[in-house]
Amino acid sequence: IDDPFHVILLGSTFRKNHEMSNQYIVANFGRILGYSQEQSLDATTFARHQGFSNLGTWTRDECLNIGNQLRFQGFECRIVPVTSDDEDEELGNGFDDWATEEWGSETVAHC
Repeated sequence: IDDPFHVILLGSTFRKNHEMSNQYIVANFGRILGYSQEQSLDATTFARHQGFSNLGTWTRDECLNIGNQLRFQGFECRIVPVTSDDEDEELGNGFDDWATEEWGSETVAHC
């Protein structure tokens, strides 16, 4: 079985690229993630203000593919494994848990 991973959007994306427009974000998140305009703007607003946003949960290979596509478009993200605590919650929505978790470099894929 392929263990699930999260794609985490980093707030540093927007500190490095102040010119990234909402239209650009919506277009890319729609194409890459299948997000609506509202989902796209909610995720990026959360990342801008909280420092990260969990974009979703997929298999490792799917996350690496999504991460590479996002990186190519100028978004900074990380791929992290789902923890047992995450599995007890609805996957992809554990923002509070992410704020307190520390990840060793062996478990984080930089994309």
